[in-house]
Amino acid sequence: MIFERINTDSELLNAMQIRKALAYGGFISSLYENANKSEPLRVIFGKQHINKDRHVEFLLGVYVTYKILQGKFQSDSRYQKYILNDFCEENKDDIIESDFIELFNKNLELLEQNFDTRSIFKKVDDQGNFHGNRNNNIAEVLLATSILEKSQINSSVVEKYKKYISENIEKFAVNKVTGDLLRERHTICRSILEV
Repeated sequence: MIFERINTDSELLNAMQIRKALAYGGFISSLYENANKSEPLRVIFGKQHINKDRHVEFLLGVYVTYKILQGKFQSDSRYQKYILNDFCEENKDDIIESDFIELFNKNLELLEQNFDTRSIFKKVDDQGNFHGNRNNNIAEVLLATSILEKSQINSSVVEKYKKYISENIEKFAVNKVTGDLLRERHTICRSILEV
């Protein structure tokens, strides 16, 4: 508790700020550098969220999901916060590959061009209406899948997204992640992306 308040005038640090302090190295440095340079991230994250490093944590979530889907990382943890912590600790001396960053920015920008930025990565009701806040469970797997599969994102993605997310929202509503659930989410996202 004391560490969480150091140099913050008693304001609690968030999970990303704590990761930055505890697992600092080449990986965290490259993560922040790439997140701060990403124009597509600025589009969906306002200044308030950027000041709290939410855009950095978003990039981290997509990257770790990508690595898990590749079979290059696994964690005994079942909650995303702890999975991200484990990844940062285990990979603190690595850096994010430039080809991943290039595809991340390209695919996020394509999704932004096809979706209204107020509806991107939101839940969809059975009438096809977007609602609620941005759902990181959807966002992380959809972007990681698009990068892994090198998918072509076009205008059909919006209708496919509405269909498959409304039919499968319960798969993305759970915050406890298992390997089976992640594979199910990946399969749903493959259908959305038509790969």
